[in-house]
Amino acid sequence: MRPLHIGCNFASRIQQRFVMTPNAFIGKTKQPTDGELTTALGPARATWDQLLADLDREFGVNIREWNSYSPKAGWSLRVKRKARTIVWLGPRESCFIAALVLGDKAMRAARAGKLPQRIVNHGRSAEVSGRNRGPH
Repeated sequence: MRPLHIGCNFASRIQQRFVMTPNAFIGKTKQPTDGELTTALGPARATWDQLLADLDREFGVNIREWNSYSPKAGWSLRVKRKARTIVWLGPRESCFIAALVLGDKAMRAARAGKLPQRIVNHGRSAEVSGRNRGPH
């Protein structure tokens, strides 16, 4: 699935692909502190916190793990329900991206649930790999 860009402004659009702002924590070898996250996200921090609170309250998605596979890539927050990753949040300067991987059952639930139609439509256009829709 193409990630949702929450509050991000794009420098340009090339052949229907967005050029994303880089991860806010490129070059960092330690996970970001709460203060560093607040500084990086700026006004988008309120939306970040609200999304995490809503996921916890509505769906019990409350396990949070910071991950970085390389300092060149920066850091992302993996948000899970039990052992299943539900969303990855990638902090950017003044915004963040949210990337989801949804199987067929989850897509059916999303279509039938309370998600905004623009998000459901976004999922319909995602690549399908095996049984999951997600970032490739």
